[in-house]
Amino acid sequence: MPLHAYSGLLQFTVGEDMSQKLDFGLVGTSENHSVLLTVHNHRNPIPISIVGWKTSLEQVHLTPLFLTRNDEKREYFEEEITQVNLPSNWSLTIKVTFFASELETTVMGVVNIETKYQTMDIPVLAKVAVGSLVIIPNKISFPPSFPGLTVHHSFTVKSSFPQITKIEGLISTDKRFYYRKLKNVPSEVAPGQEVKLGKIYFDP
Repeated sequence: MPLHAYSGLLQFTVGEDMSQKLDFGLVGTSENHSVLLTVHNHRNPIPISIVGWKTSLEQVHLTPLFLTRNDEKREYFEEEITQVNLPSNWSLTIKVTFFASELETTVMGVVNIETKYQTMDIPVLAKVAVGSLVIIPNKISFPPSFPGLTVHHSFTVKSSFPQITKIEGLISTDKRFYYRKLKNVPSEVAPGQEVKLGKIYFDP
């Protein structure tokens, strides 16, 4: 008779850089920023029930988006959910949105993901300042495409923050769209500076 041992513990990553914290960086007053939090069940042979998710911050909102199997198959949620059964080798992606206040401040808190076996505490960090990042153009139109033909469009970023701002990446909830930074282009944008940062690709 085979014997399977498992811990029941899940793992999480934040964004493309697989960070272990929800760092929104510099956010303009009255603006909102979102990052993607992914919870993985890759080390257990059985499904694990996630019984809840919450945050200590009123400015943060959690929205479960979809389940993913081996980074390929996606199952989107058609309605709001409060818990989910996460099968083995599947991941849950949650959009975490920070709504900045009208005042400059530094925000620290935590997001909790709860299961029968653990409570994951994920740090939340944000700095609110007067200013904003503007993407030019503000609306991107891609040329006609079809499966097998990837198209792209370049874009520029302009900063009105009073200090240098570092661009760490762009996120998309649709895997058909992805971003690539141009080579030899700095990730930091000075106040009032316009930087042609990279290209957004569409692969249908």
